Amino acid sequence: MNLSAKTRTWIYSVLLTVQPLAVAYGLVNNTTAGLWVNMVAALLGTGLALTNVTPDAAPGKHEATPTV
Repeated sequence: MNLSAKTRTWIYSVLLTVQPLAVAYGLVNNTTAGLWVNMVAALLGTGLALTNVTPDAAPGKHEATPTV
């Protein structure tokens, strides 16, 4: 799941717009709606973190950093 910042912004915007509508129409209660928003945010955050991990550099392929 490698989503761009624009896509993530769109998903969060839609999610936060749908939440009060779902509560207003009685599809979910206020507590449940908050839990859904938190779950989607956690899944997006965890999924993005896991897919954007930089692999370890191969031995000898990185520059030595000077120690002071």
